[in-house]
Amino acid sequence: MTDRTARAASPAQPAGSAGLQTDARARVEAHILKPMQRTYEVPPGPAEYNRHRRAALVDGYVDALGGFPEAVLKAAWEQVRRTHSGWWWPPAGLFLAAAENAAKALAPAGRAAKSSPRNR
Repeated sequence: MTDRTARAASPAQPAGSAGLQTDARARVEAHILKPMQRTYEVPPGPAEYNRHRRAALVDGYVDALGGFPEAVLKAAWEQVRRTHSGWWWPPAGLFLAAAENAAKALAPAGRAAKSSPRNR
């Protein structure tokens, strides 16, 4: 369990944090997951494994990318779409790196360090 997932599972979450998680999931689904699922196949592996792991994989994308705004997610999708040469889902880490690059590029001067969820 990562530090981020440990925080998400904590009973001491602030009021309204479930709504923030729902918003984050909706953003990631709209701008990363849906286009990714239309474009690429589920990562290779036995069918039984993939059925059980798909939800965990999706949660990993939401966990990695949920802190980014819509414009950053759109830019990250475009970067990964242009560069990913495999036929399977690009790893969440590839999207995370693209989102961090996009956040820096889209941030006003002097604010790039504050744009990444890793720095929050």
